[in-house]
Amino acid sequence: MAATRALLLAVVSMAALLGTALGASYTVGAPSGSWDLKTNYTRWASGVKLYAGDQLRFQYIVAEHNVVEVTKSGYDACNGSNNTVATYQTGNDTIPLTAAGSRYFICGVPGHCAAGMKLQVNVSSQQTPPPPPPPQQQCRMRKGKLRCNRPASPSSSASAAAAVDRSAVAWQRLAAVVVAAHDVVEVTKDGYLPCTESKNISGTLRTGQDTVGLYGLRMCYFMCSVQGHCAASVKLLLRVVPPGCDSPSPVVTNRTAR
Repeated sequence: MAATRALLLAVVSMAALLGTALGASYTVGAPSGSWDLKTNYTRWASGVKLYAGDQLRFQYIVAEHNVVEVTKSGYDACNGSNNTVATYQTGNDTIPLTAAGSRYFICGVPGHCAAGMKLQVNVSSQQTPPPPPPPQQQCRMRKGKLRCNRPASPSSSASAAAAVDRSAVAWQRLAAVVVAAHDVVEVTKDGYLPCTESKNISGTLRTGQDTVGLYGLRMCYFMCSVQGHCAASVKLLLRVVPPGCDSPSPVVTNRTAR
């Protein structure tokens, strides 16, 4: 268990560091255009949310265009002669957005800016995602009874790492590890007793937060289909009773299913 927690923490921390260091890269005009005379850059800019640490990529034909970063006055007047911040002309220019604020770009070829080849982007400070979900309570069958452990509070290092992760890679990988450990299968009584998945009656649930409706008065049998888990008591027997019926908590064992 300690090794698993250390591995998950390492995954979260590494993805957070990578996401912060690299940010996101946006190709100007994509996916339907590029740096050209056809794309509406006001519309394109309104569809992206940029943060400090992201990058802009300008792709164009070198013989036809270039990229000139200018001041606001140069942008408004389509004049880069006395308002140039930087000039790019490789045809595949990557420009880092290192700080929050507004940035202005035009094509320096005469007439192209006036024809619409101009871009203003507004860069926000580093995004802070919502806090990670609280750890789930861990339960398993021991000696015929369902026993649950109080979930441990996430360490400050894990919380800090998750707080700066914009890529969501860490939580995708974390969820994949957790979901891969178990699943939920509703089976018949004949499948429950010998731990036989072939008696599956509802399909295999693998989201990690599965909701199963308990309809009708009946016995419900659930197990984990991962090899060896049902035999190790990852199985559950429920009795569905009428509302208001005072019924004792079900007792689950590997030997008896009434």
